[in-house]
Amino acid sequence: MKQQNKTIKTLKDFFGGSFETDDGQNILFKEPEEEPSILEAGLFLQRWKYHNDMGKLKVLDMCSKISSNPNPTNIPWIDEYNAEIIFNNCKIPFMVGAWERYLKSTFVVLLKCSCNREKVFKKLLSKIKILPDYLESISRDREAVEWLLADWLSFQRPKSIIENYQIIDSELDINAVFAKKSDAQQESLFEKIDHIIDIRNNIAHAATIDTSMTNENFREYEKAFEEAADSIYKYLGRYYKIELSEDY
Repeated sequence: MKQQNKTIKTLKDFFGGSFETDDGQNILFKEPEEEPSILEAGLFLQRWKYHNDMGKLKVLDMCSKISSNPNPTNIPWIDEYNAEIIFNNCKIPFMVGAWERYLKSTFVVLLKCSCNREKVFKKLLSKIKILPDYLESISRDREAVEWLLADWLSFQRPKSIIENYQIIDSELDINAVFAKKSDAQQESLFEKIDHIIDIRNNIAHAATIDTSMTNENFREYEKAFEEAADSIYKYLGRYYKIELSEDY
């Protein structure tokens, strides 16, 4: 907010004229009395980035006009050439990639802010193998050590995510988030996300088309990821006793 106000003031001083914000004409944005902590700002920034990533899928949907029969025939070799199904399959790797980046970057934020960094580093180093080029990157200050360590961990499947976060704090248990049922569905978020990871792997490694991936089914998976991301974000706010903004 301070930077926004600084930019607005600089532009007004240079060009003259007037400006308008949510607070009124020629009134700068109201700055918060206290700056957010590094942890609070970091968690918000990663959630904001994830929100923007998922927004790209919505933009893609708005700009794409797919003309085909939306109803599967249940004949695999026909449905594999259904444009809507192919289109939704192509979006899955990006959706999973955005999910993975969000969980990894949030892990890095927690690791950087951890009070037990030395203990956590020891745990991580016992699980992974550091290659010489990684050490070189650290020595040249090209990469933060937290990112290099996180790169060795998997942040796709719920089971791995739960285990990784508990390396930072054994009391940090996000299992309850994944155990939630996705709305009226009988499937938990854990099961739903695990299933979409399987679909993603089949697409990425075997070019397999999931013929059930209609627009309706894709939106269900999209909603499951967003629900899980929201729940994790809110859980971390409660756990660390910070009020996280949802204005992303």
